[in-house]
Amino acid sequence: MADLGSIVRRLRSLRGTGRWTGRCGKVGTALVLAAGLAACQPVGSGAVMTASMYADLGVVALGDGVSRVRATLRLGNMLDSTFVDLQPGDSLSATSAALTQPLARTVDLMGGFSYTGVFTGDDPGTPFEIAFSRTSDVSAPSSKTLLPARVTHLNSPLGTSSSRARSLNIAWDAVSGSTALIDATIEGSCVLGIFKLGQPDNGQLVVGASELKGKPDNPQASCPIQVTIARKHAGTIDPAFGAGVFYGVQQSTITLMSIP
Repeated sequence: MADLGSIVRRLRSLRGTGRWTGRCGKVGTALVLAAGLAACQPVGSGAVMTASMYADLGVVALGDGVSRVRATLRLGNMLDSTFVDLQPGDSLSATSAALTQPLARTVDLMGGFSYTGVFTGDDPGTPFEIAFSRTSDVSAPSSKTLLPARVTHLNSPLGTSSSRARSLNIAWDAVSGSTALIDATIEGSCVLGIFKLGQPDNGQLVVGASELKGKPDNPQASCPIQVTIARKHAGTIDPAFGAGVFYGVQQSTITLMSIP
């Protein structure tokens, strides 16, 4: 599942639409941030062996009762901007519980594309499986993950307004004995975004005063900022793929007012 920077941007624009897309030049979801890559260079799946593909897979729950599944196939590795475009004979599908559905090709405004689907329900522990079926090469039928515990009681103990001259403290309910990790993002129109990936799930995040900065063109501006905490569970990728990631993610967002 690429990474949270990419995920947040995709899902924010698609919240409530039942769609979740990939983005050119960004790692898909499971949560590593990569920028500055070339424009998308799609290649037909018929020209690519399964063992040469990187499978960037994810399922994200936003707390609205549904789970959004996404699959992006790349040529080579997770930083490659060559997207694999499915051709006749190749298909992607997702299964959760007794329901299986095909994943539909979804294009974003920057020319990237993923294969997506939406399932009703977002309970912790819900299993998901993505199958890549092929007639011309080896299939990869069994990449698996599950949804971790929800992110609950996300808040800022200091209130709903935060000065960038002080540390910003964020808290949520930790899960005892959890092996899940936390990805955190802070974004807003007047601040430089912050991405903290692979943090321990200890129920707290401290952003130092030197970390959250106003944008250089107007450093004294105030604006709402969105703080997103994503708890992610690492699943398994079918061994027929060359490599990949499959994260199950439970995500929660709060809005604070950032002041100089």
